[in-house]
Formats: sequence, C-alpha cells, structure tokens
Amino acid sequence: MPVAPFQTESVRKEIGKRAERLKGPLVENVGPLGNVVNAHRTFIVGGNDAIQNQVRRLEEEVEDCRRIGDEIKNLVAKMEIAKRKQLLDDTNNLDHLREWGEFARQSRSDQDTLLATIDRFKGRPAGLVLGIAWGDLVPMFSALRAGHKEEYDSAKAECDKDLKEVDAYVSERLRQIAANK
Repeated sequence: MPVAPFQTESVRKEIGKRAERLKGPLVENVGPLGNVVNAHRTFIVGGNDAIQNQVRRLEEEVEDCRRIGDEIKNLVAKMEIAKRKQLLDDTNNLDHLREWGEFARQSRSDQDTLLATIDRFKGRPAGLVLGIAWGDLVPMFSALRAGHKEEYDSAKAECDKDLKEVDAYVSERLRQIAANK
C-alpha cells in the first residue's frame, strides 16, 4: 500500500493523515511518512515445470552473456593487432590505409551487431554488465584511430576490468543455476 500522503483524500479520512488508524500484524511504521501495510508472498507461476523452465532460461542467458563477452574480447584482440601493425602511423602507405579502412568498417559493423544483441538484455543485470564492457570499445577505437596511445591503453585497461565483471557475472549466474538444479 502506498504511504498515506500519496493516498486520495477520501482514503486519508479513513486511515488518518499518516495512516495512524491502521492496525494489525501487517502494519509497519515507516517514520515520518506514517504507517503502511506490508506483505510479501513468494509463488511460482507456470505449473510443475516452472523451476526447470527458469533454470533453462538462466542457462540460455548465461551462454549468451559468455558468447557476447567473448565477442567483445575478440574485438579487443583485433584492435590490439591493428595497434601493433601501426596501420595509421604512415599515411603514405596505401596498403596500411586500405587495411585500416577494412578493419574500421568491420569493427564498426561488429560493434553495432553486438549492441543490438546486448539491447535484448535491457533492464536486466546482464544488459548493464555487457553494456558497460561494450561501451569501452568506443573510446578504445577512437583513441586508436587518433593515435593516442595513452588514451587507448587507459580505455583498454578499463575494458579489461569490465570484461572481468562479465566473467564474474557469468560465474555467479552459474552458481545460481547449480543451486536450483
């Protein structure tokens, strides 16, 4: 039940300005906002197979997270290769510029595809963890393109840290799955 100040005038007339007239085992005082009715009940929707279906969904989510994390790691590895090749250091080398162009187009396409996949997890913890790791790719790519080695290294260190968070999330979810089996 919402706190009394957010109730309609007619409800407040019955329960009191701060719900002080509410009585019973479910009534709790929440300080300056007065009393509230608070009740919790856990239930499973979906019949006899609900728990097994939930475990299956968790397994699929974990596998998707692991795969997306691996794809982000793959993009980081490709950026590391491009960095080592120093493709933009000599702008007179047409072969390097061509290779950079191919890398840049493919990298952008891969990043867009990953973002669309991560968007499926919007509003869930997996989406947050994956989105943060994906977000590190943009400054890495920009710093690489601009030749800012320190900025690139800093963004890569942040990405590596965030990818460890993805791995930790996957490990925690695997523990939860094992506990539900």
